[in-house]
Amino acid sequence: MKRTISKVSTSNFFFKINKKYISQILFFILILFILNFPKVNLIGIGGISQGIRIDDILILLIVLTNLHRISIDKTKLIIFCYITFTYLFSFIHQSDSIYSKYIHLHYFKFLEYFFLYLVLLKKLNQKLILKIAIYTLIIQSLFVLSFIFSDTFLNAISLASRAAGTTAGPWELTMMLSVLYFIIYDYFKKLGLNFFIFISFLILCFAIFAAKSRIVIIAIIITFMLRKWKLLFLFFPVLTLGYLLYINFLKSEVSLELGYFQIQTSLNFLRDYGYIIIKNWMSGDFYLGEGGTYFDKSTLIYDPSLVGRLQQWGRYLEIMINSDLKIMAILFGRGPGSGGVINDGMYIKILVDFGLIGLIGYLAFMITIFIKKKEVRLLIIFISICCITLDFYWPTKIAYSCILALCYFDKKNYEARIRH
Repeated sequence: MKRTISKVSTSNFFFKINKKYISQILFFILILFILNFPKVNLIGIGGISQGIRIDDILILLIVLTNLHRISIDKTKLIIFCYITFTYLFSFIHQSDSIYSKYIHLHYFKFLEYFFLYLVLLKKLNQKLILKIAIYTLIIQSLFVLSFIFSDTFLNAISLASRAAGTTAGPWELTMMLSVLYFIIYDYFKKLGLNFFIFISFLILCFAIFAAKSRIVIIAIIITFMLRKWKLLFLFFPVLTLGYLLYINFLKSEVSLELGYFQIQTSLNFLRDYGYIIIKNWMSGDFYLGEGGTYFDKSTLIYDPSLVGRLQQWGRYLEIMINSDLKIMAILFGRGPGSGGVINDGMYIKILVDFGLIGLIGYLAFMITIFIKKKEVRLLIIFISICCITLDFYWPTKIAYSCILALCYFDKKNYEARIRH
């Protein structure tokens, strides 16, 4: 009788182990698929380019089947309630806005990200997250390689040709991979495996170079130079000297397509329009027009990236200032996505969407984490720099990678990793 009971308990034990193992493998495959599968709309939404996609359906299934695992602490509850408040508040002062659909879309995206994070926090451990990060880095680098050797790239090696992997654009590819790299970096750093850190960094740099994302390049350089801050005194003079040598002596002999990276085009625009823009903004006039108002594409005198971003920021700020409840809009925002999907500047977007209180709360939250958790400082520096010119949190692939980073660096998971 005892032997029978022992066999039953042993079989139950192995069944539980196998069930847990299968569950982890399934989650690994699903999250890897969600991160790397191209964005394809299954159901369109009128007036919006983004529709319901495969990853949305998969995330819904993941959340619904794991609702019993979700637990919310005080900090998460405050964030959830505040964003929900800004969403509901938007009905009061812009119910007839042309961007109402975007507000609904952004709020439902927030719910999707929020509950996915709560589920993955319970379901994924650090090793699984590390494997997802490594496999994604490899998969996307293979797509970048195929892009480089394609006819499109060979026929147009100019900077108009930029790798995007399976994401919506080069900015999303490079930021997603960079966030995942910081997970890889931290894990291997703890084990002293510097060779694997170096190899993964080379792969990341290769992808960033092929995508030609300037702010990500700058953010990566500054982040790691700050870690080795003494190298700053050597790096910037050498970089400046190299740029001057190229401009003055090598440009006519060496054919390098650096138009997209030329600093001069940005300086030209700031020289011709910087004072006018500052004067207008000081007087409360944020609208900078569109396209040719400040930029002629045929001349390429001005940096189109800089001009386009300033015009987007001006348009977004103008939306907030023109609110019927201006003071309330400034304090609490006009709701998530109140100026549309595209806005290349996260700080401006947080200010307009969630108000001054939301922006101050976000900055306070990031500063607190920076002070308390040394292991995430490099990642926070990187994110903070990228947020100057890019929308870091709403694009899906970037949001998913940020969720994985949050789960990886979570106190419970991280302390367990250190003990192990």
